[in-house]
Amino acid sequence: MSVDAYKKICRASEKAYAELARFQCLDQKSLDYGGYIDPKTGYSEPAKWGSGMGVSLGCALYCCPESTYFQDFEVLKRAKLFFAHTKEGQHEDGTWDLRSSNYHDATAAAFTIAQFMTTYQLLCTIKGQEEFAKDILQVCKKAGQALLSGGFHTPNHRWVIASALSLLYQETRQEEYKIEAELYLKEGIDCHADGSYTEKSVGNYDAVVDQALITIAQTLDRPQFLQLVLRNLSLVAHMVQPDGYLCTTHSFRQDRGARIKPMKYYMVYRDMARKTK
Repeated sequence: MSVDAYKKICRASEKAYAELARFQCLDQKSLDYGGYIDPKTGYSEPAKWGSGMGVSLGCALYCCPESTYFQDFEVLKRAKLFFAHTKEGQHEDGTWDLRSSNYHDATAAAFTIAQFMTTYQLLCTIKGQEEFAKDILQVCKKAGQALLSGGFHTPNHRWVIASALSLLYQETRQEEYKIEAELYLKEGIDCHADGSYTEKSVGNYDAVVDQALITIAQTLDRPQFLQLVLRNLSLVAHMVQPDGYLCTTHSFRQDRGARIKPMKYYMVYRDMARKTK
């Protein structure tokens, strides 16, 4: 990655974190204490959305020498507060609620695991943060139980769940995670000849599937999945219009007709360029 690109990602991450911190609830009497209050809804989502991002982004910037937040203990304190809110919102069965629509949602557990396992691995390299890393892993293991018994409600969730299970298997070597992931994979990946996935969500969920398949390819030794990602990325390149926005008219999801630039694919393209050069 070029120095300029890296600096741009760092600055963009700092900007995103500042927005999360701005809307973090610091009222100890509030049920949302520690969480990110979405200004559009007026309440927090304890899992991946908002609060979970505050954990992972805050920790990443704290550990990044090029960031203005490097070794800023206030940032680490805020990240731990975000995490406490996420942990508090986890049900006994390992799930979280997506409070706007889905309750005891196993897919929220999958998205959170996929996000937190990277944070866990990062914190394991930072002296003095062993207990914080351990707490994150325990939350992920508890969420893993939800994936062994819960289900999904959209096509891309199958691969997000499988990738989360594969990450837990990679860390713990518990066979139950691998077995469950392989049950999903036996369905066959829904990548069509033109590179599209079932949802045709080039503005959103195609990137989610690409990231999940890359993870599975690495953790469960499925290098053939990378060819599916390449096929989809070829389609995405053809869907970029002259104005730089993606053509989303074919999508079956909420990005249909929306004006979206292909920024979600940046790291996917870079990762695949490195893996397939």
